[in-house]
Amino acid sequence: MITGRQIRAARGLLNWDATLLAEKAGMTRETVSRIETDTVQAQEKSLAKIQHAFSVNGIEFLDHSGVRLKSGSLEVYEGPERFDEFYNFLYEHLKTHGGDVCLSVSDERMLAKYRTDSAVHYKRMQELS
Repeated sequence: MITGRQIRAARGLLNWDATLLAEKAGMTRETVSRIETDTVQAQEKSLAKIQHAFSVNGIEFLDHSGVRLKSGSLEVYEGPERFDEFYNFLYEHLKTHGGDVCLSVSDERMLAKYRTDSAVHYKRMQELS
């Protein structure tokens, strides 16, 4: 789970203020400030929104409270718990940059098994076409 210190560091790397992060993460500035200063115990859902906002803008959170700019254009999404994160990244990238994607998987049943909101994802991807 990311920490308030990591969030502040990530904002610094992108030269974002708390208001911009709040906008990108879909929450209020007050909520972001409380999370950053550890005034409240952040909900996992809120931290996931913040982490996603940073991830699609080139920030990577590391073990032991680290944070850095992503080093390249290759991102590895490993494990079933990262399916949603991968599809959210894919959607955001296509929404922002357009283009085509070729996705190859060894067992398509895994997509249905681990994707928690397949119908929502499918609909939003269709809307990009």
